Amino acid sequence: MSLEISGHMKHPNMRIAHLKEMIALEEKRATLLTQIDVVNERLSTIQSELYGAGLPRIAKEKRVAKSKGRKGRGELKGQILEILNAAGKTGATVKELAERIGIKAANIHSWFSVNLGKIAGLKKIGKARYAINGAAATAFQASQKSGKKIQAPQKSQGGEGSGKGSKISETGQSR
Repeated sequence: MSLEISGHMKHPNMRIAHLKEMIALEEKRATLLTQIDVVNERLSTIQSELYGAGLPRIAKEKRVAKSKGRKGRGELKGQILEILNAAGKTGATVKELAERIGIKAANIHSWFSVNLGKIAGLKKIGKARYAINGAAATAFQASQKSGKKIQAPQKSQGGEGSGKGSKISETGQSR
């Protein structure tokens, strides 16, 4: 008996042999990925011994076959602010941030396009290079020392009556 698969005749034993080979290759890949993680960890240790603390290295999550899913609310913001705070006035590039956090550079660009105007002290200082200064850096350092999680200061949205729903007409009544 033979099976027809996509127009070609395949013998059932041939298919089983291919499936067994696939399983063996997946097991080999998992072993190699584990070895790569060990090598990367050792390289990171040696690098920090040679060059000192420098920018903090955020450990990447273990590789899994399934999708990692989205980061928790505010987690990306915290990671970006932590790295920028450690970088000081020189800041960090989008590529550096993406590598350290373990996400695509396009996601970092998108995050900055949304949040650059919202977080006080967050500045673009060059092509794809950002830094944090002022109250945001001070507040972040204080939160790190106290162990409390805080939100970065938000830029002022204006005084009373500047919101969308509170326009005052010439007669003095809200619209």
